[in-house]
Amino acid sequence: MKNLFLLCLFCFTASLAIGQIPADMPTTNKKGCYAKSAIADTYKDIEVVYYEYMGERIPNGVEEKTIELKPSRQKWEQKQKDKDCETLGSKDCLVWVLVTVPAKEQTVLVVTDTTNVKDFDKRVYKLSVLKKQGKPAEMVEVLCKSEETRNLFFEVSTALMTKGFLDEVEYEKSPRLKSALFEYQKSNSLPFGNFNIVTLNALGVNYKY
Repeated sequence: MKNLFLLCLFCFTASLAIGQIPADMPTTNKKGCYAKSAIADTYKDIEVVYYEYMGERIPNGVEEKTIELKPSRQKWEQKQKDKDCETLGSKDCLVWVLVTVPAKEQTVLVVTDTTNVKDFDKRVYKLSVLKKQGKPAEMVEVLCKSEETRNLFFEVSTALMTKGFLDEVEYEKSPRLKSALFEYQKSNSLPFGNFNIVTLNALGVNYKY
């Protein structure tokens, strides 16, 4: 009886282990390839007017203000995979890395009391502000590596050209193509960073051959 109990306990535990799905794996039954992809924040440009103090000594009625011209953002860059890579400089040694570009800021002396302070100019600053909040990374369907062909790159680059994000046809996953695709995805609130199905459908690209 004891052996039977242990056998049942083992089977129950094993069934639980088999049923567990890792957090980073898709839970869909559909065939295909999947990868994590986020939706980036989108921004809009606005103009802000400041009365900027032009004198030397800072009087009362003037305050120092740091304005954010562009917020920090993310972009894809190709970087060296390994400093000890034997084929230094070859494409095999390069990997795509998502890097953060720091915010662009400027400090100005803003006149808060124009009745007492006269030495100022009216300045217009163009600021980039949040338009739409993005979404964190989640699993989305992407093309499998075997589907990333020269013909696909041609189709994608042609579509990006018609939309003004690229000025030349590409036949490989070049930095120019990757960057243009990334900018298109960001501008249209699409999952970014890969050849995902949502983006390809938005571009009108035929990826089923």
